[in-house]
Amino acid sequence: MIGVQSNQAQGAVVYSGQPFDMAIGGQGFFKVTTPGGATAYTRAGGFRPDKNGRLADANGNTLRPPIQIPANATSVSIGRDGSVTAQVNGQSQNIGQVKLYKFNNPGGLQSGGSNIYNETSSSGQAVQGAPGDGGFGEIYPSSLEQSNVDVGRQMVSLIQSQYGFSAQIKTIQTADEMLGAVLDIKT
Repeated sequence: MIGVQSNQAQGAVVYSGQPFDMAIGGQGFFKVTTPGGATAYTRAGGFRPDKNGRLADANGNTLRPPIQIPANATSVSIGRDGSVTAQVNGQSQNIGQVKLYKFNNPGGLQSGGSNIYNETSSSGQAVQGAPGDGGFGEIYPSSLEQSNVDVGRQMVSLIQSQYGFSAQIKTIQTADEMLGAVLDIKT
């Protein structure tokens, strides 16, 4: 059976300016709970407070462990170590810690669509850690990770494949014409 293995290589990190955005520089995934209650993992760090004040992505997947943004917070900052701090009534409060998760074989994760991955026996079990500790990546606050796909390289590869396919078709057509000519001579 032929399978497709996802490419988990690091994409470029760009500053977004949004206080709840987080990019992972290095190894790791964010753990989320889907609207259906399932546990999943993602590297897409575009989070915003949902209607209940919990950090969630655009698809309604809530960050785990949950980070609850106080309704009266005037600002929120996320540190490179994953610490989340809010300014409430003029005082700084630690409101949570972003955790990262890594796998023995991240290529074995099963895609769930919309930048969501599910744990499989091939990926191994998720190992929790703090950003920056023991081989886990760091959090880049107010930033997002871009796609790791090099569109130019993929287009060149597609064109090369297309020319290779065309050459093979020409070879088959020429062999067919030669066989037809031989059969015409014999009759």
